[in-house]
Amino acid sequence: MLSDIRHADLSTVSKGKLIDVALVENLHYFSQVINMPITRGEAKRISVGKIPVGKEYKVVANYRSAMEYIRNVCNTGIGEFNYAEIMHLNKLLGAGVGDEWDLGRIRTPGDSINETYEPFPPKKIDALLVSKTIPELLFYLDKNVNVHPLIRGVVLLSDLIQLYPFTYLNAATVFASFELFLNVKDVGGDGLVPIWSSVAEDTNAFFAYYKDIISTGKAIDALLELIVVGWHRAVEGVRREAVKMSYNEEIKGRAKFLNLNHRQLSTLRHLQTHIKITRREYMSLFRVSTMTGYRDLTDMVEKKLLMVNGHGRGVYYVLVTKA
Repeated sequence: MLSDIRHADLSTVSKGKLIDVALVENLHYFSQVINMPITRGEAKRISVGKIPVGKEYKVVANYRSAMEYIRNVCNTGIGEFNYAEIMHLNKLLGAGVGDEWDLGRIRTPGDSINETYEPFPPKKIDALLVSKTIPELLFYLDKNVNVHPLIRGVVLLSDLIQLYPFTYLNAATVFASFELFLNVKDVGGDGLVPIWSSVAEDTNAFFAYYKDIISTGKAIDALLELIVVGWHRAVEGVRREAVKMSYNEEIKGRAKFLNLNHRQLSTLRHLQTHIKITRREYMSLFRVSTMTGYRDLTDMVEKKLLMVNGHGRGVYYVLVTKA
């Protein structure tokens, strides 16, 4: 499905629309999973740089900047997932809302965790263990290439949730790291798929698994299932929209070239949601004579937009692309 999206014959404008929709959805759902929910209207304003007053909005706006960074590094083909990139994400997310000293580094034994914007209190883990475990985690993610990257991504998500490696904005950094990892491994949707919509339909279950992971280190199987099923649904939705956009662009292009009238254009749109149309239905729909209906439909058959089936009174027309 991701391949279908990447190779859809879409204009730059249509791809931009998909990216804009995914951005708004991501900002909206991201705000929910870090426990400072904003409305879609607020997410839309933030997506175009109109940021309301308040640190909670600034964190979501910083996430927008982090998403742009992720997309840019991946589009240039030089994107990597490593220790330095995770640190950089923490800096991006905390810009203007946290003490600069607290950002972009793994916490030390003397640091206390700032629990602002965290869904649940962290489990107390020795900071020295955190600094030792993260390189091991990154080694696992890099070397286990036979494990699907989406599964490795959920392992990353689960382990970072448990570790609480930062003094500030742990949850936000964990989620941004998950998104970076998926995009670097070429399964993130290239900014066209709203990644966090994968948990949006059951945020209560997500929070329950999140809490269980912190307290017991378990629930990763349930979290994996939730994200994989949700991710499949999100990608499928974007693919469906991309195919629809591609088809509409093709029809518009043909219309300009083939000089179709308004009835013929309406018929092509009608047949996107209906299996077929008969001559009688065409005449009734547009209130035209038998000869006008016959000419319009025959013209579209000759221009290879429609295919005619049946005989006599049983004649009906279908889109060539659906035949």
